[in-house]
Order: sequence, then structure tokens, then C-alpha cells
Amino acid sequence: MQFGLNYHQYQVPEWVPYYLPYFLLKRLLKTAIRTVDFAEKQPDFTGPLLSFMP
Repeated sequence: MQFGLNYHQYQVPEWVPYYLPYFLLKRLLKTAIRTVDFAEKQPDFTGPLLSFMP
């Protein structure tokens, strides 16, 4: 699938400052999944995601 390569074609210009960088989001998700013990807790994405808010 080529979503990460062409998703920018579908972005709304007024919302561009609020979009998350797709490849960085993908990396954050993969890292969180590798490091969390799902039996004990759920991953917390709020810190890294909030750092992108304008």
C-alpha cells in the first residue's frame, strides 16, 4: 500500500498545520507496541502526539 507516499494529495490546505507527520506517527506506534507489556498497561501516545500541536 502506498498511503504514506501520496496522502498529502488529499490534505485540506487550511488543516495542514494540524496534520501529524505520517511516517513519524507510524514510527511512534511501532515503538510503543514493541515496548509495552499489554498484560499490564496500555501504551501512552499523548506526550509525543501533543508535541506536534501548534
